Formats: sequence, structure tokens, C-alpha cells
Amino acid sequence: MSVRKERDMYLLTTQRLPLFPWYVEKYMDRMQYKECSPTTLLEYTYDFEAFFKWLITECLTSAKEIKDIPLEDLGRV
Repeated sequence: MSVRKERDMYLLTTQRLPLFPWYVEKYMDRMQYKECSPTTLLEYTYDFEAFFKWLITECLTSAKEIKDIPLEDLGRV
């Protein structure tokens, strides 16, 4: 993958992080240091988004926004 494409994917991932709770950002930081590719990290954000939307849709959390889902709600799933 070209350096430009890697940078673009990293920027897109960074732009998407504010949609998520604080613990997702911590996880993504950790995965970046484990040398995950920018494509993998970006795909993780899409997977997280789908999962969190499912939690909200199925009323498995009281949060109305993805970024407001508490970590404790994940322990109940």
C-alpha cells in the first residue's frame, strides 16, 4: 500500500474515533502499537459502529448515542 493511501486511511480512522466511547480510542491506540495496518484499524471502526448500533437498536444499553455507551454495558452482552 502506498504511503499516501496509508496516511489517508489513518486520517479517516482518526476522524471516526470521536464517534466512539473513550475505551474504543484506548483500544485503537493499543492496536496501532501492535502494528495493525491502517486498513485493519479502519475496518475495526466500521465493525465497532455496527456492533454499537446493534446494542442501541436491541435496547441492550440505555445510551442513545454510540459515544455514550458505558463500558459496563458491554459486560452484559
